[in-house]
Amino acid sequence: MDLDREIPFKVCFHQPRREDRRRQASEMFRMHGLRVRRWPGADAARIRHTRGFASTRQRAYFLSALLAIREARRREQALLIFEDDVVLHDDFRDRVSELQPPDDWGILYFGCLHVSPPEKIAPNLLRVTRAMDMHAVAIRSCWFHTLLRGLRPSALKRTSPFDVLFSDLHGVIPTYAAWPNLAWQRESHSDIAGRQYSNYSTDGRQIYMAEKVAGIV
Repeated sequence: MDLDREIPFKVCFHQPRREDRRRQASEMFRMHGLRVRRWPGADAARIRHTRGFASTRQRAYFLSALLAIREARRREQALLIFEDDVVLHDDFRDRVSELQPPDDWGILYFGCLHVSPPEKIAPNLLRVTRAMDMHAVAIRSCWFHTLLRGLRPSALKRTSPFDVLFSDLHGVIPTYAAWPNLAWQRESHSDIAGRQYSNYSTDGRQIYMAEKVAGIV
């Protein structure tokens, strides 16, 4: 996969009060030669109503993601979303260049938390059945309409964190993931969760619900 040619529009969600994360992420992107646009999105402090979400922070993330997807649709370009606490594999660019997702791919995780056992379809690629986390995930432009239609308030079965709502569409949109993870969550304080944690080891292995990928060599 040619990351710059196939996914030219790359954004990193940035929380206004977390400059520490922004600086870390910006330096990491520079080291990997990635041109990533800062995406401040919606400010939770300015949102007065949760509209059914557990908090204004959850709703702010939801709105930020919708804005990024709509902008990518306007550009008619695939979208790659990063979160500002992402960690990239030391050989991220080289490993990504070796990925060959099937022609039907709609969502591609460069790292994720599998909550349902995936199917291995190549030495470095999995077919996702259900996964969480949005630290590095690409969306192909031809699937924006389906995605946005599925995320309409009238279509939502629940008001959950965005990665949970996103995972509800894995059965509709062909979804794949790099194996092993090429991106994961740095252990730090999560403003949405309200605590310090990571679902991954320092080398990117899934440690929460690890049994879901235990059989994959």
